[in-house]
Amino acid sequence: MRGIFQRRARRAPILAGLCASVAGAARGVAAARLAGATRGDARVAGARQLAIYLQNVTFCADISTCAALFARDRATIRHALARIEDSRDAPADDFALACLDAALIAQLAMFRDFARAFSSDELEQIDDRN
Repeated sequence: MRGIFQRRARRAPILAGLCASVAGAARGVAAARLAGATRGDARVAGARQLAIYLQNVTFCADISTCAALFARDRATIRHALARIEDSRDAPADDFALACLDAALIAQLAMFRDFARAFSSDELEQIDDRN
């Protein structure tokens, strides 16, 4: 059982980056801006809240993990989750969030398929070429 938690811990920053990229694209904000130490403008804060929500819901990250990954305190994480969850009352927002969730799951499946398709030697060769 311990191995499962170690693998999840290793993958969590990668998945957070994926959530930040998807949330940033959905809100028209560069994903790098979501990692800022300050709140940023309303669009940046909203995109960060969306990324936190996706990390929590899609990838089952708990509040403490989300706080560590997005460099925010737990109260801020709870606030972000509540804001996005409240927005789901609007059918258009609920549909958009369901689409983003499905897109993240599809991307993760694509990454897994890609990793299985290549041996580690082949991946190193690809990395050496770039």
